[in-house]
Amino acid sequence: MRLANWNAAIWAIGNGLVGTTLVIYLARQLGADGVAIGWIVAAPHLAGALRLLAPVLARRWGGRKRFCVAMYAASGAVLAALPVVCAPGVLANADESLVALVALWCAYHLLEYLATVALWSWLGDLVPSPIRGRFIGRRERALTLARIVGLLAGGQIADRWVAAHQADAASDWIGYALAAALGVVFLLAAVVPLVKMPHPRRRGDAAQRPNAIGVWSALAAMLAPLVDRRYRPLVAFGCWFSFCNGLAQAPQYLFQTRVLDLTLTAVVVMQTAMRLGQSAISPMLGRVADRGRSTAMMMTSQAIVASSTLFFYAATPETWAWFAGAHLAWIAYAGLNVGLPRLMLNLAPGGSANHVAAYFATTGVVFAAGSLVGGHWFEKLAEAPEWLSAIPGVEDRYDLFFLGSAALRMLSVVWLARIVETCGRAAVRGNQSSG
Repeated sequence: MRLANWNAAIWAIGNGLVGTTLVIYLARQLGADGVAIGWIVAAPHLAGALRLLAPVLARRWGGRKRFCVAMYAASGAVLAALPVVCAPGVLANADESLVALVALWCAYHLLEYLATVALWSWLGDLVPSPIRGRFIGRRERALTLARIVGLLAGGQIADRWVAAHQADAASDWIGYALAAALGVVFLLAAVVPLVKMPHPRRRGDAAQRPNAIGVWSALAAMLAPLVDRRYRPLVAFGCWFSFCNGLAQAPQYLFQTRVLDLTLTAVVVMQTAMRLGQSAISPMLGRVADRGRSTAMMMTSQAIVASSTLFFYAATPETWAWFAGAHLAWIAYAGLNVGLPRLMLNLAPGGSANHVAAYFATTGVVFAAGSLVGGHWFEKLAEAPEWLSAIPGVEDRYDLFFLGSAALRMLSVVWLARIVETCGRAAVRGNQSSG
């Protein structure tokens, strides 16, 4: 478990250095609009539907550990090519560079997603159920604290380069590329703790040789989680939650770059405060989850998270500090980051890798759909400002998306109330939890 936390910490530094925010700032250098940003956010999750194949591929690869290590290493290698291929002048024009950026970003995430399915199934066997909440809480703290280091380093590298080369705006992309390259180094280094982690054999593993599993049997195993009566409410919540989050992605990123004109460092400082808050409360939330209160904890967290876009709604270039309020509300994501993995493993029979893969794949595709729909309609609404202003409280398309997103996210709480949580031998519904 200590090695798993070291893996999380090293990986999170790399992820902070070359996260979605940095890639979107890089894409803006290539002229990305709302539709392009929607694709940057969505494409990896569309490809993530192939996570359903992870259990089958892991068996054919020779086991979860070997597959997990190989996929994480390959994802880092693919990401290393992104700043090189997308550099101005390498391809014919900015449009081709944007296409290459989306394709490489997508391939990197697909490999990482496949590895993550194997990793969570592997951790499900390594960590006993009674302490999973506490383990996930501590792992989440390691992730958030280390990601802060990466975020701050990435923001400083990029912004210092831009400040030092103000006379040559065409070279701004180099600052973002340098941060991405350093991130790749840490992502590859994170594989080392995984190599040293033990890999317990599951009962029946020896009998499950690759050729013993037919195509139809494999397909049935992939889809079984979606008809599992106990697991289905969790997937339903994940889909609603993911679609609502996806809708607001392009407006949120464009609002902070176009309207508020915030530097990457300014955004990173706010994200740092958010992650410090998450790291402070994650271990405590893990103890709450282990007492069978994951669902109630997540309902409270989601209600707070839903309010975040109201701070976007209140923010203007003159009162941009409201934007920081959204990051304070996002501290509540800690409850979801701890509760969701615990429910995902506890509700999956024997920590089934197929159940883990099904959850990630379906919610990922739905998130991608929401991101594409949001990006498309955000650009479409630029052509219809007259009827937008007729809506009470709405002055432009940003207002419409931010208010609508808050309302839709709040409805996610209803889906959470349908989840039957298991805690030892007891089962509890919704927020009527018992320790």
